Amino acid sequence: MTVAGGLSGWVCLEVRTPRSPGQSSPLVVGDGPTFRQALGEVNSTVVREAGGPWSLFSVYGIASELPFSANVIGYSDDSRTINSCSYAFPGITLWNGSIPTFNGTFNSGTAPFWQFGFLSSSSSQVLVATNILGTPRVFLPVPFLGRCWPWYDMYNLETAANWTALGANLPVDSSVAATSAWESNILPGQQLGRYIDRSGPYVEIMTTGPGVFEGLGDRPNSTWGISFDRCGEVGITGWEPLVVAATTSSGAWYGTANLTENCAIMYSGHGSLDGEYDFIFGSTTTSTNASTTQLATGFQLMVAFPNGTPTRGQGWGLANWMLGLTLTQSSGAGLTLGGSTCPSWTSSVARCPANSSGWFAVLLSSNGEWVDSYGLLWNGSVGWSVPAEELTSNQTLAVVVPATWVTAGDVLVPVCRVSSSLIEGSLSL
Repeated sequence: MTVAGGLSGWVCLEVRTPRSPGQSSPLVVGDGPTFRQALGEVNSTVVREAGGPWSLFSVYGIASELPFSANVIGYSDDSRTINSCSYAFPGITLWNGSIPTFNGTFNSGTAPFWQFGFLSSSSSQVLVATNILGTPRVFLPVPFLGRCWPWYDMYNLETAANWTALGANLPVDSSVAATSAWESNILPGQQLGRYIDRSGPYVEIMTTGPGVFEGLGDRPNSTWGISFDRCGEVGITGWEPLVVAATTSSGAWYGTANLTENCAIMYSGHGSLDGEYDFIFGSTTTSTNASTTQLATGFQLMVAFPNGTPTRGQGWGLANWMLGLTLTQSSGAGLTLGGSTCPSWTSSVARCPANSSGWFAVLLSSNGEWVDSYGLLWNGSVGWSVPAEELTSNQTLAVVVPATWVTAGDVLVPVCRVSSSLIEGSLSL
């Protein structure tokens, strides 16, 4: 098992009763569907899709107590999970957007977000489907060996056939597996549920099939992996617990791994292990129409170790909530920030008209699609419209301003919002 950064329901709508530290809750409160419920709703659409028959090979159910994005876990020093797949699925998936927060109990086996992967050997295509709070969505199929193929951990159709046996031998429903994991022992005499209650907030990731993100591992032979993670949640940086409980296809517990992982590059201001995030911006492309100017610049996100060996590698673990943006004139005077006018999941920044009251910024994927936007929010605060997203190399920042603005000499600066990481870089427009 590898870990990024290194190792060291709708059924019930009850209000979740607060628990005392060290006490596991006797309540079972659902929030979203279980595995069987979510899959049943998705299947009714999948069976009608052309290109089949479709065989289930991958299952992910995610329940997080804070806004969470799975792509922040990603692969250390490798942004392929973001840049390979986000273009293909314009909506909330493992690669896009923040997962809805979870208000149930982890022993329920319910989740507001489920994602399923299906394979067709006859058409050599992969079909991705989601179920978000009981609303299913099936995306258009993508080629098995297209740009998105690395995520499903299957290197050819021969090995893929081993995974698609999952559809013919489904594991027990997630409600049984989650209860079994919750009641297991993380250490002799220490129940996992009590440990999670005491050291949260957490995200519970229920998975069977090939592993998508590092640290979660493959779950072969229709078994369940029930992971309790903190990386990817808003407000979480540094070394954090990662607990993985495994259950058999019938839901019986057979093992727990108690690990730690580094959620982001840490900086304390001293010590040879300190690191920093460096934005290295490329050239700027300017597009202007009668009312709007868009200035788009691709960037590489690198890691520098200023107090140790001066090696640089691709950045990992930098979440958008850790970063603010400022736009200043050459004189140093700040320019007024406005709210974004960008439609979510738009395929082109050209569809983002200027806000006459001020500038805003758009984060674009390596293929130019909308990922997130930065500006004034609906509640009057300043921040990102999607609260949890990863920033990674080969993405683009686009500044959107009224066409009447003269931007020559203006400077865009990433501003670190946390004391535990250092973010460097600036862009002259």
